[in-house]
Amino acid sequence: MKKDDEISFFDRNKGEILFISKVLSITKFTDKYLVTFDKNISKHIQYKDLHLYNRACTNKNFIIQNSTFQKSRRYGCYIKAFDGKIINNTFKNLGGSAIAIKNEPSWPEGLNSENILIKGNAISKSGFGFFKQAALIDIKFLKLKGLSDFNEHKNIKIINNTIDSKGFVSIKNIKKSIAKK
Repeated sequence: MKKDDEISFFDRNKGEILFISKVLSITKFTDKYLVTFDKNISKHIQYKDLHLYNRACTNKNFIIQNSTFQKSRRYGCYIKAFDGKIINNTFKNLGGSAIAIKNEPSWPEGLNSENILIKGNAISKSGFGFFKQAALIDIKFLKLKGLSDFNEHKNIKIINNTIDSKGFVSIKNIKKSIAKK
């Protein structure tokens, strides 16, 4: 952690990012650090399952392009990142979702995804086997025990994909803050 990093304060029980605060200063005292934030965090310290995530230490600016994902027991792509593109790929014969965007607070990994473009992909014969509830594109924001009432993923665009669902749900758990075309 360093000055000007943005820290997400995530309540795993609610499945909610309580707020994002900027680091103003860090002072080291032998084996401890004093961190000063630009917002008052004292009212949130009592949360048992409060997790802090440094947004500067997450994956950013990724591109997954012109690749084939096939014959896997699980997902084609499992995304927990910012500012990425998944374009012109082929997803087929996958046990789980072709593309999953989830936060998984039980690991604990509760950070949201933002600014993701899913465009021009061919998706078929996925979401079968053990994952009977899998969607071909599955976007969820989770709390410690189940689906969150909040949707902290932002600006997820799903555009011009070819989806052959063969009876499976094509896109699951889309909420207002996610664009779908």
